[in-house]
Amino acid sequence: MPLSPPHPMLWTVQQNLFSALPKKRHCTDPVHAGNKIPRTRTISPLCMDLQTDYSERSQGKLTARYGNIFSVQFGGLTFVVVSGYQMVREALVHQAEIFADRPHIPLLQEIFRGFGLISSNGHIWRQQRKFVSATLKSIAVSFESKVQEESRYLVEAMEEEKGQPFDPHYKINSAVSNIICSITFGNRFDYHDSNFQELLHLLAETLLLIGSFWGQLYNAFPLIMRWLPGPFRKIFRHWEKLQRFVRGVIAKHKEDLDQSDLGDYIDCYLKEIEKVRGKYLWPPKNEQTRLKATLLEGLFPLLPLSCQTF
Repeated sequence: MPLSPPHPMLWTVQQNLFSALPKKRHCTDPVHAGNKIPRTRTISPLCMDLQTDYSERSQGKLTARYGNIFSVQFGGLTFVVVSGYQMVREALVHQAEIFADRPHIPLLQEIFRGFGLISSNGHIWRQQRKFVSATLKSIAVSFESKVQEESRYLVEAMEEEKGQPFDPHYKINSAVSNIICSITFGNRFDYHDSNFQELLHLLAETLLLIGSFWGQLYNAFPLIMRWLPGPFRKIFRHWEKLQRFVRGVIAKHKEDLDQSDLGDYIDCYLKEIEKVRGKYLWPPKNEQTRLKATLLEGLFPLLPLSCQTF
């Protein structure tokens, strides 16, 4: 999806906003005295060419100038760049507990509300990870059969081309997505199903917009950007449609839930909710709301991954 480049005036506004932001004193020494990770040097992106893509070459120049650990301040976000084998090993192995938390990304927080697998921290994240790991192991015996079944549909779809050249992206993308849908929703979709194709389109465009310039600008200045128009507004419109779809799937699973049958991912999740209701996962008064939020965050990161497979 082509996105128009930002107007030069926007850079001026962005620079003024950056300058006007209150500067917080961040602790650049994340561990106790005597640690092997030195204090960071903070640089402003306004001193850099903002329209230059970040790459290994540009990182190499910054590393040569500022050392193996430095931070980049962009609006309300601070990015810490660690490079070099010894420094990375020290951070991710010897100091793993300190670097274990998720970053606070405003756009993802706005969408996922801090629940599920990729946006949560602490107790909620541990509970979700434990459940997902155990559930995938319990239903793993059906994975092979679902892949084989979808492979047959994929071959049939390719045979429809009658030996003529064609772009395989659409069919392979649909096949991979269908395998994930079979595991999570319990059913597959026809490749020509308009609702299925709209679902994939919404997910792909949402993912593209989140990673675009506008998505990053929202993350840097969330309090201002949430009141402004722009292409990033599609993210929230698309997400509302995706929520409606998932609510319908959850409601159908609740109606047909069979406690004696292992079922799919959602069935297992609903059974687990009943098992631990009111104990420790969520406050009872918010249980239904948080169930929907957790399922949305837990299920839909799987589908965009398939959209990037080919």
